[in-house]
Amino acid sequence: MSSSLTYIDPTATVGLMQTLSSALAVVSTATANAPLYTNSDYIRGATNSLNIISAQGILATATDAQSQAQATAIIESAILDLAALSFDENLYNEWLTLWPNVVFAVVFGILLTIHVLLTLLSGYWYFGAVLLIGSGLTFAGYLSRCISVGNESDENPFLSQFITLTISPAFVMAGLYYMLGRMLVFHGDHFSIMRPRWFSYIFISCDILSIVIQAIGGGVAAGALSEKQSTLTGTHTMVAGIAFQVVSMSFFIFVLAEFVIKSLFHNTNQVPFSLSNLFALLFNTKRGKELREFLEPNYVPNYLEVRQKKLFPYVTLSLFAGTAFIYIRCIYRLVELSQGWSGFLIRHQAFLMSLDALQVAFTCGLMIIFHPYFSWGARKLVKLSDRLVNNIELEKIITRDLENGSVDDDEDQSVCGSAINVQMDNSIFNNRVESDQDKNFA
Repeated sequence: MSSSLTYIDPTATVGLMQTLSSALAVVSTATANAPLYTNSDYIRGATNSLNIISAQGILATATDAQSQAQATAIIESAILDLAALSFDENLYNEWLTLWPNVVFAVVFGILLTIHVLLTLLSGYWYFGAVLLIGSGLTFAGYLSRCISVGNESDENPFLSQFITLTISPAFVMAGLYYMLGRMLVFHGDHFSIMRPRWFSYIFISCDILSIVIQAIGGGVAAGALSEKQSTLTGTHTMVAGIAFQVVSMSFFIFVLAEFVIKSLFHNTNQVPFSLSNLFALLFNTKRGKELREFLEPNYVPNYLEVRQKKLFPYVTLSLFAGTAFIYIRCIYRLVELSQGWSGFLIRHQAFLMSLDALQVAFTCGLMIIFHPYFSWGARKLVKLSDRLVNNIELEKIITRDLENGSVDDDEDQSVCGSAINVQMDNSIFNNRVESDQDKNFA
């Protein structure tokens, strides 16, 4: 090994001696882990650097082969120890490669931009918000990893990428929960054990709880890392948060499967259950389109315009695919964190790129292709359909109460007024739908 490749300017000797003296003084009195670890590294680095400078002086003046060999051995040993010291400070336990992190930073930057534009265009504010947050956090995570390349010992970008990439899929899943809830409304809430409004109460609550648990774990781990203490408590907390997310997603998959079976094979006399029929309906083949004509009378009639959208038959398939992608990612993260910060998975970024970044990117991309604006139509038309359905339900209640005589005489006038308003609203709705169709909103 040539000493010229690792030359240290001898004028740095004074500064190195001062660093060594200062670090030794701190270590002799420090009780906390952080200053002990930090100054021990200073001592190690300064000592090796001074050894290299000393050996360089010997090589410059020595004429005998033995002295030159000893000096060369000192330099080689110091170089190896400095390299080991540098890797010990590497928070990722590997040297990051720039290009894959740049690729996914660009990909999620594009996905984020598209979701912003779609949200502003469509008016699906809740769906847009959760996908914006999910894709935005993932973009921030890979941007932080780009910043970390060549500076893997910096805690700030390391913690930024770790926390953002850990919690971002929970927001993406919130978009899938919303999609299934609306699909249930468009078909009929009797096709599931859960009512649409329960989706908000149960799955969104589970998502929030999962995010809180993971955030708490990330905060505890970050504090421990900065103090050079054990991160096990924070890591185990994050594992618990991800495990809870996996459990809630498993229940969501069950509810999704139940909805598919009930909505497509509710009446086996019309469409008998078989794998071939399931495939035909999910992929909307020619056979599937024929089967849907038999099934159409089973669904809420006032959402017919929505169900006739070109992409509507494929939405359920996109929900299965998106959930599968995020599920794979969560299982990967669960195993990765369970192995600890020095585990095999966390030390090889190829797994992160293929089992995390790619899976989340696929899901965010699917939610662009099957965005509610493209799958269901303009938010304006969907809201009109919602209003008509609500009016019909109100009219049924009023009619039932009048027939049963359960309305007091003093309330007759207001009830009749409500019934008239319902009929007027329905008439207005029909006129507006026809107008919207003329304007190609449908």
